Amino acid sequence: MAENINDLKKQRDRFLAFAFASADLLLEVDENQKITFSSGAARKFTGNVSTSLIGHDWLEILTQEDRAMVVNLHNQAMIGKRCGPILVNLNEQNDIKLPSAIVTGMKLPDYPNSFFITISQGSALSAKAAQDERNYNKGMMLDKENFTAAAIETISNATLMGQDLDMTFLDIPGTSNLKNKLEGEDWDHFKSQLSGLLKSSSIDGQTASELSSGRYGLLHEKGIGLDGLKNQIQSLSKETDPDGVGLEIETKTVSADPNGLSEREFAKALVYTISKFEEKGNDLTIGSINEGFEGFLKENADRITSLKSVINQQRFNLAFQPIVDFKTGETHHYEALVRFEGNKSPYEIITFGEDIGLAPEVDIMICSKALNYLIYNMEHDKNMALAVNISGVSIQNEAFIKALRSKFEPHLKTLNIADRIMFEITESSQINDLDQVNYFVQELQQDGFKVWLDDFGAGSASFQYLQKLHVDGVKIDGQYVDQIIDSDRDGKLVKNLVSLCKDLDMKTIAERVETKEQAKFLQSINVDYGQGYLFAKPSERPDYHLKKKK
Repeated sequence: MAENINDLKKQRDRFLAFAFASADLLLEVDENQKITFSSGAARKFTGNVSTSLIGHDWLEILTQEDRAMVVNLHNQAMIGKRCGPILVNLNEQNDIKLPSAIVTGMKLPDYPNSFFITISQGSALSAKAAQDERNYNKGMMLDKENFTAAAIETISNATLMGQDLDMTFLDIPGTSNLKNKLEGEDWDHFKSQLSGLLKSSSIDGQTASELSSGRYGLLHEKGIGLDGLKNQIQSLSKETDPDGVGLEIETKTVSADPNGLSEREFAKALVYTISKFEEKGNDLTIGSINEGFEGFLKENADRITSLKSVINQQRFNLAFQPIVDFKTGETHHYEALVRFEGNKSPYEIITFGEDIGLAPEVDIMICSKALNYLIYNMEHDKNMALAVNISGVSIQNEAFIKALRSKFEPHLKTLNIADRIMFEITESSQINDLDQVNYFVQELQQDGFKVWLDDFGAGSASFQYLQKLHVDGVKIDGQYVDQIIDSDRDGKLVKNLVSLCKDLDMKTIAERVETKEQAKFLQSINVDYGQGYLFAKPSERPDYHLKKKK
């Protein structure tokens, strides 16, 4: 018996030595935050001796605003995994302001109901790390867009570590009413504390997002109950609410299981589903999630799997529509249009690919097929030339540009491929980094390729694109061509656009030309080329004789 007691004493002494090697005060607290053991420099951090702390709530040591942040470190603690360090502010004792401190916590295997906390001032380096952790935990949550990148990284890392994740949605509809009751600083303080609670409940504090007003989402370890988080938010809101009413909260958890998709693809499917679910008119409430969100998520995951299969197996064909020179009536080149099996909408598939991050793969697939078509059919017409669409999303991707140039580089001299392929940048998705895109455009032009801006005028940023992107020409969106005969306003818009392009030494193509009257008007205002049913519908193979280009 004496030996066992001595062994336990040695283990205790070693543990204390280990703790105090990097800390000044060691606390053991139970599941109710009550201190059950205290040893070390208690007076320095609390103003009291160690023995007087037993039985007290350890959170009383901290300032009010820091308590929620630290409670969540406790709630998310896993056995054998350290929480923190995090910088905290200590409560004044007897009107004496105490120093800030570094708090670190851990659960141990033999003490499942205890949480061990070390408190120290630490070195300048450790204080900086703890301050960074505090700033991160106290910062605002990610918006829906930035949540995508964080979710991709988190799901990827979790998969590598063999860790399963869930995503929980929280519906807190009363936040707007609470905001109206509070002064600006009080509301900001509440939002900061709410953000800290949600972030510290998420994986590594990185994946909590405000998806829309009063609606939140967070990724967390699978199977972890969030009742404690829900109760803390309700308690916080009651304390903040001048009427003491607080907020009601509903939660719904769905599995974040990639289920055959890559981590990146699943994260994209998740965020895409959230966005489209709301666009369809289904507000992201707990009720609507119960009714259809999980099914919609599975549907989109299946769509990604299907699109990957199309890409890998190249299950699509090309159709060819001539671009006609108005001056000569001869075909100048063809646009290579993609046609998917089952008459599926190319626009829907391509925009879906953009939304979930597969646009570069789709565009490389189409460009490869167009290149192969040229190589195997050049003997029939040595002057054949094709225009291929590339997404505004893809051309913002440096890896895509590198892959595209390397694919065509072997044929630049042997087949003069730059004279036979041109690129149309589609505006179906917003282009953000115009300077970078213009750099890529110039790289393609240095290889000898012509680059056009497709669907000009369809998007709100068209003239900004024209200012920043030094393209060789523009394709005028068909919505303006439709009305040029009946609408004097549209006619003048197109005329002035063509004049501007001439001044900038750029060529113009008018699409959706369907009548001779439209063609005559377009030719009269010096549009260079026309495309539309007046000349030919898309067909399985080019059927116009190409005039040799000068």
